[in-house]
Amino acid sequence: MNWLETWYERRFEWYLATLTLVIFGSMLMPHYWYETVVAPLFFHLNLAVGLVILSKSKTTMRLFGLALILSIIVTVTSFFVPSLDLLDKGIRMVVFFCFYSYVSVVIIRQVWRQPEVNSSTILGLITGYISLGLIGFFINLFIELIEPGSFKGLTYLNGIPDTITEELLYYSFITEMTIGYGDIVPVSPSGRKASVLLGFLGQFYLVIIMAVIVGKYLNQKTSPYRNKD
Repeated sequence: MNWLETWYERRFEWYLATLTLVIFGSMLMPHYWYETVVAPLFFHLNLAVGLVILSKSKTTMRLFGLALILSIIVTVTSFFVPSLDLLDKGIRMVVFFCFYSYVSVVIIRQVWRQPEVNSSTILGLITGYISLGLIGFFINLFIELIEPGSFKGLTYLNGIPDTITEELLYYSFITEMTIGYGDIVPVSPSGRKASVLLGFLGQFYLVIIMAVIVGKYLNQKTSPYRNKD
């Protein structure tokens, strides 16, 4: 068994670990530094680990691998050449949005096709749900950057757009879970439609995907052919 196969068996564990850094990493350092410096690092790390999930398709893995390398090069270059900052944001948004959209489908498909429900299946369910939230985040971020003011309640620190990343990340997951505290509110037509779409995705995931896996688990537990050892 080579190293890629070993990583593939534990792909959901590593992917969930890096997702945790993306979502909760801001708790470990000052807000500004996380938003402008560390968050891009965590996102790229998560994408790199996610390539293992896509490794069954060598073409897809190579394609996203090249996209990752391009995103890293542009991101590093933008620190030294500020004029490339807008290009950096654009490339990162496209790469990350395409990656999370595709990997979410792959994760759901892999979880759906697993013959037995085990710890890997549960971790796959969790990572798929979180990936959907990140898809919503990039949609909302794109809307806010194209049409500033689409979400009421955002706080731009020193007028820097990068500093709304954490707030939109929070808003996207709160919307996906249909909690809706009301501290951040979509006010533009695009923002409202994106929020409705994200709410639908979250509910469909829970009602359909998770319900099917739970049903499979219950059947597995009560099956007369189940190994009782």
